[in-house]
Amino acid sequence: MKLPTLPQGSVIIFLTVIALALFFILSTMAQTVIVQNQIGASELICGWKEIKDRILMADSMGTPLSLEDLEIGSYSQLLRTTTERKEYRALRRIDSSLNLTMTSILLQWSIIRQQIVVIISEHATGVPELLVKYMTSPQVNFFEKNLANFRSYILSYSERQRALFSLQYLFVAAVIILILLLLVGNAFSSREKQLLDRNIRTLTQSLIQILEGERKKIAYDLHDEVIQELASLKMESEAIGEEAEEIAPLLADRMRTLSDRLQAVIKQTRDISLNLRPHDLDHLGLVGGIRALCSDFSRQYGITVQFSATGMDAIKYDFTIAINLYRIVQESLNNTKKHSGASEVSVTLLGASPDIILRIRDNGSGFSPSSILYKPGRGPYQIGITGIRERVRLLSGTFKIVSKEGSGTEIRITVPALEEVAL
Repeated sequence: MKLPTLPQGSVIIFLTVIALALFFILSTMAQTVIVQNQIGASELICGWKEIKDRILMADSMGTPLSLEDLEIGSYSQLLRTTTERKEYRALRRIDSSLNLTMTSILLQWSIIRQQIVVIISEHATGVPELLVKYMTSPQVNFFEKNLANFRSYILSYSERQRALFSLQYLFVAAVIILILLLLVGNAFSSREKQLLDRNIRTLTQSLIQILEGERKKIAYDLHDEVIQELASLKMESEAIGEEAEEIAPLLADRMRTLSDRLQAVIKQTRDISLNLRPHDLDHLGLVGGIRALCSDFSRQYGITVQFSATGMDAIKYDFTIAINLYRIVQESLNNTKKHSGASEVSVTLLGASPDIILRIRDNGSGFSPSSILYKPGRGPYQIGITGIRERVRLLSGTFKIVSKEGSGTEIRITVPALEEVAL
């Protein structure tokens, strides 16, 4: 069973949607990381501000202050967790100033934490005045400045990343629009080409039908009028010859010669009539018509032609298919007679739904197909092959020549049938 295939445009759209979905997923993940980085930098400042506010508030209210109240351990954990984020580590590797700032923050906090612990441990009650003064010392101010610088760097980096993502979004949107425009343009171009090809086939089919109609009319005129008149003249010449046999023997001989020439003209006219319109095709159908054509050709030219047909009873075809296949066989046999020097020809007609397959093979001298099909010029053989190819194209079929010098020639033709006949 033949699997259905998607049109090329559908495949491109499908792949574009997948790529777009992956891009948005990755972009969303990156945006989430940016937000988390900003939150982490802000939490460091807020955590330190909360520690400092608790010290100042306890001092203003005169309440005792312990290390547990300041939650110094929690802030140390927050500082360590934040600075060890893999995104920050990656930034520290590519930016020496950020690396210096974060290293300074960790070192300064270690010193500040130790100072706070020592001062509070030495004073059991209240808030030591020394601790309040320490909160405004240059060391603490420098620590706060580094925290602010770290947060500013992360915010600036985040803005740059957002700007980059905006450019990427614009680029992706432009690519999608371009792809859609190309698909729409290609669809219109393909549709116009299909319409043009359909119009050409319809026009060619109409011309062939008109041509075959005129051929039929001329053939019947030749058969019903010209041949009858020639036959009548032949009979009159024979009658005159018989009457003049004793009176004018010379005239009688000339009448017999005239009768023989008229007989030859009658035969030629009949052959022309049959070539113009194959009566066997009208009366016997495609299979019977081609069989009769092969038989007449073999009898007339002494070339053995073997014809076989299989499966055609299950295939439906119209006059256009029939007349074109008949003409293809006729032209192929004429080419064989004129150019190949073959003594045997096989013609095979096969009905293999949904196609009709025609193969014509001879044991002649063969030739190089490229020298006939692609070489400039309009030799008789090339004209015949071109005519066959055009008829196959009209039927939306495929045409192939397999030949080699000294090995004969095979023509392979496949055309779509109308439909399969229900048996």
